[in-house]
Amino acid sequence: MPTQRNVTVGGIFNLQSVEDSQTIFMHIDDVHRLARIKYTPSQPQTSDSTRWFISDPFAYAELSAALNALSIPHTTWRERQGPLFDAVKMEKNMMSLMLLLVIAVAAFNIISALVMVVIEKTPDIAILRTQGLTAWQIMQIFMFNGLFNGIKGAGAGVILGVILVYGLNPLLILLDVPLALSGDGQPVPVLLQWYNVLWIMGVSLLLCVLATLPPALKALRLQPAQSLKYE
Repeated sequence: MPTQRNVTVGGIFNLQSVEDSQTIFMHIDDVHRLARIKYTPSQPQTSDSTRWFISDPFAYAELSAALNALSIPHTTWRERQGPLFDAVKMEKNMMSLMLLLVIAVAAFNIISALVMVVIEKTPDIAILRTQGLTAWQIMQIFMFNGLFNGIKGAGAGVILGVILVYGLNPLLILLDVPLALSGDGQPVPVLLQWYNVLWIMGVSLLLCVLATLPPALKALRLQPAQSLKYE
């Protein structure tokens, strides 16, 4: 039958996570009595496992390789919490995909807007062609127009995004949203990775430039005489 012991509870911690139902801290002598482990002076008391804490948690791979070389059985925090981190990774990938889809929709809006501009400004484009502008210069006008709109949109998005990231916790407090991730009420941890910001901004600008190609090519193929025929 299971071992039963009367113990005195010194305190209860609440992390609001799975550790609350799986972790207790006891003196090693009490653990031995509870697990019915006997030891003698020639065989000092030991534990069946040891938890190691390292200064850099992401350096667990090197430590794991060293323990494997010594044939020491072990599990890493990545293995113990694997499903959680896999879910976080999947969520991050899905968020990136959704963000790219939003940017793609915005790029299609740029295409439609510039196509309408080309149709509306057909006589003006023809006049510019008759005054000496080359087809490539006409194409550059529309490409720089789309790039300028992309810079404005991406710049405004980066500024608002950074403000929102650093002001997330004050905003949650202002809106009275209890989104603390720990039992002691610590705020939501925020880590802004600038290389991700620059990567997203670069992809956005690239899509904006690519979105200008269809209307720019349409303007490139306009014939001045044909465009001014009914003007």
